[in-house]
Amino acid sequence: MTIRELYHFAIAGNYMSLIYLIEWLRYDQGISMERDAKNIDYIFETYGKDLSHHITAYQKKVEERGRHTDFK
Repeated sequence: MTIRELYHFAIAGNYMSLIYLIEWLRYDQGISMERDAKNIDYIFETYGKDLSHHITAYQKKVEERGRHTDFK
């Protein structure tokens, strides 16, 4: 499963935390949507407890500017 497929799954299930995580990876970290979704585990290992802070900051930015939609 690619990150793009996981993103569509998250949208269909309204999993907002996962949606924000994937959007943050795409727009703030430049991760390709075609990468294997298993690579997300690396992000959890790399950022650890700080990940929540990054996602919360991204969520606030999205709420102020609006959601990205160019990688459906």
